[in-house]
Amino acid sequence: MTAERGRPKHRQAASDLTGRSSELDLIRAVIEDTGRLGGSLTLCGEPGVGKSALLDAAADLALANGMRTLRAAGAEFEANIAFAGLNQLLVPLAQMFPQLDSSHESALRVALGFGDGPTPSRLLIATATLSLLLLAAHDQTLVVLVDDTQWLDDASADVLAFVARRVADTAVRILTAVRTTGQPPAGDVNSLTIRSLDDAAAESLLIGRYPDLAEPVRRRIVTEAQRNPLALVELPAMLTPDRYPTADALPAVLPLSERLSRTFASRISALAPETQDLLLLLALGGSGQVLSDEGVVGPGAAAQLDIAEHERIVVVDRQHAVVFRHPLVRSAVVELAGPEARRRAHRALAKGRALDPGHRAWHLADASFGPDEEVASLLQREAIQALKRGDPTAAVAAMTRSADLSPDLQHRSQRLAATAYFAAEVMGDLQSVSSLLSDARRVNAGVGSLAAASAAASLLLYSDGDVISAYR
Repeated sequence: MTAERGRPKHRQAASDLTGRSSELDLIRAVIEDTGRLGGSLTLCGEPGVGKSALLDAAADLALANGMRTLRAAGAEFEANIAFAGLNQLLVPLAQMFPQLDSSHESALRVALGFGDGPTPSRLLIATATLSLLLLAAHDQTLVVLVDDTQWLDDASADVLAFVARRVADTAVRILTAVRTTGQPPAGDVNSLTIRSLDDAAAESLLIGRYPDLAEPVRRRIVTEAQRNPLALVELPAMLTPDRYPTADALPAVLPLSERLSRTFASRISALAPETQDLLLLLALGGSGQVLSDEGVVGPGAAAQLDIAEHERIVVVDRQHAVVFRHPLVRSAVVELAGPEARRRAHRALAKGRALDPGHRAWHLADASFGPDEEVASLLQREAIQALKRGDPTAAVAAMTRSADLSPDLQHRSQRLAATAYFAAEVMGDLQSVSSLLSDARRVNAGVGSLAAASAAASLLLYSDGDVISAYR
């Protein structure tokens, strides 16, 4: 239950919300009643865009102005319990019920489960709620904040909407937040769509939170997050240097934190297993090409795609390609699937008729449960082809994975040395060279390939400036 409260220490102050100055100005105008906006405002937006943070900022502004606050939040598991949301909101004011007239007091006690009596009408409960809030605001402006209203029970949502349309020119302010994936809900007195940050604000937020993040990693995160504030803050926490020491080591689908998984995965987990299986194939294989191969997706793919599109998880664009509505929804699909489901999907994708050798090699690698020389050789060939295409980053990634899959220690050591050579000579990434060479020697102390020698020479020459040792 969310009761009346002050400001938690961990929350951001309003001035710390990067890129949200115009939104904060509007919230301030509603709270301070300087914009004649009718005393109510609904914040609409996609998951993770920052609606809850803005409600926190509204609570801070109310506190700074000496106002009283009431807070509640819709809960998915209470969505079918009549007046559960209203109960959560009004419990802190229960001691004021006796000050209402008898019909209003009785209506609230019955609706909120505090007493017995005749079943009150929805209108009587709504007018009783309005009367109670006006009473609470008699000596001190009252700011009501309700988050996740998409999960409020219908009865509470109706009462709240009734009140929000009638607080103009009173000392009550109503600010709500609702998760939307399309147009804002109709019927609100005022609504503000909270959009993703612009490029400059996204960069500023990421640099401010993670100043030591390598630039290539930061660019990848900004791209994947699509300037979604929650994703920008949460994603780097999963990309620790010990797991992903360089940008080349980042996986094709970035791992989600638990909070991001909850945010983006709720609708996916409610889908039928067949629909989730198709989404996993789309997420791992590239949307358009996979659907054209019935041997991979199965005969019922069209029907499952219709379901996924209806649930606003994917969209078919003008080029008839299937794309996820947000890259992190794609990540959530992969995260929800277990390891064996992911391996099974990769095995299916590797059988695609139109698949090129490079993609087939990677799918086989991701389907592998342990060392596999055949797959390691395919990836080694892909690394060489990537170099010929002028893509050294892909070459390093393929050769590194090839080494991981090598059952023979000598082959593994040689492939690690080759990776070090690619990193040093082609990419100039000396930071990776030292660790790769150390790994190669740890696997096989006697490794002595031309690639290892060349990589070591580059490291000595360009890192230590030791010309004599590099020549030797």
